Amino acid sequence: MTRTLFFPDTTVVSNFALIDQMALLETLVNGNGAWCATVASECSTGATKPGLEKMAIARSIFGEPIYATPAEHVDIIVLQDQMRQPGDRDTAHLGESETIAIIISRQLRAAFVTDDRDAQRQAALRGIPVYSTWHILKLGVATGHLTSEDFLAAYQTLVDADRGHPPCGRGESSVAAWIIS
Repeated sequence: MTRTLFFPDTTVVSNFALIDQMALLETLVNGNGAWCATVASECSTGATKPGLEKMAIARSIFGEPIYATPAEHVDIIVLQDQMRQPGDRDTAHLGESETIAIIISRQLRAAFVTDDRDAQRQAALRGIPVYSTWHILKLGVATGHLTSEDFLAAYQTLVDADRGHPPCGRGESSVAAWIIS
């Protein structure tokens, strides 16, 4: 049976570094991590920022980066244009576009872990399973690798850092119910 590879985007890796749960990410990826060159590069840069130093661990979780071929670069540009919003910088959505293009082009059995809603939509339209930071944290609770209390602490840290909310909405009671659903 072919294993499913788990590709993260940079935001997901930075979220796990921010909440000091890189070990959880490594446990749940379970040797099935992969990442594109752009995300690997962005994570290396991110690891130099205060509070995100643990992003450096990502290389041991996701391995050597996968580099896009020239043909995949065309798909990357198209995807990036589909996700870009007015005022976005030139590199916006680059890692997400590269990840989607590589998965599709190489017909990889893979899931994409991203908190970028445009990237989630584009990946789902192409049949790629999509998860968020919140889904991975919830999986940690379901598998007994993370307590509900630790989830709620991570939730508060991420919300305080303006990193979004779980799909269940806002409020600790909604989140607490979603964790066990």
